[in-house]
Parts: sequence; structure tokens; C-alpha cells
Amino acid sequence: MTPSPYDFAPLLDAFPDIRDSLHGASNRRFDPIDFARHGFALNAPAESWGDNHQRFIDDRCVGELSDDSLADHESAAPAWRAFACLALGYLLGLYQTERIIGLQFEAADAQLAGFMFLHSPVFETF
Repeated sequence: MTPSPYDFAPLLDAFPDIRDSLHGASNRRFDPIDFARHGFALNAPAESWGDNHQRFIDDRCVGELSDDSLADHESAAPAWRAFACLALGYLLGLYQTERIIGLQFEAADAQLAGFMFLHSPVFETF
């Protein structure tokens, strides 16, 4: 059964363990690409991560996930960006393996910010 692209709760539940695992494997704390690649690998072979995926995440990190855009989140901004990239990578993996289509990707992407705002107190704990 294909995981629902609209249900980010399992990713949020796993976020502390994913964060600890990624931080243990690298000295880069809350690196958005590490989180995006991890999310991607949950649904697609890690070796199929490509330049187009990298650019998508990079573009988001200089746009709505930039330091300036996340300034209101203060000390939680790195965790906020990391989770968003984890979820976006997850969606990219579903799309890469053709388990969702473009419209599903776009709808889930649009719902991500709302999900995160509903759970924003959680990100203060990282």
C-alpha cells in the first residue's frame, strides 16, 4: 500500500530518531540536504537522488525555507527547515517511484506548512 502523501505524522514521530541518526553520521547539524536525502530514501533508491532533486531542495532553502523566511521561528528555525526538507524528500521519493503524480505532490507540498504550524510547539523541543 502506498503511504499517504498527505500524512506527515509518521515522519514527525520518527523525526527525533532520524535527527539523532543523521547527527551521529555527520558533523553537519540540521543539514537540509541530509534530511531531504533521508526522506527520499524512505521511498526510492538512494542512488536515484539526482541533480534535479538537489536543485529543488536548494531552491526551497533560499526561498521559503531561508533563514530570513524562518526568522519568526527563532531557535527552532533549523529544526523547522530540517523537517520540511525531510518531508519534501519523502514526497520527491514517492514521485520518483511514481507512487504519486504531480498534482498529489503539489497538494501534499501545499499542506506541509499547515501541518507544521499545527505542530510547531514540537519543533521548539529540538
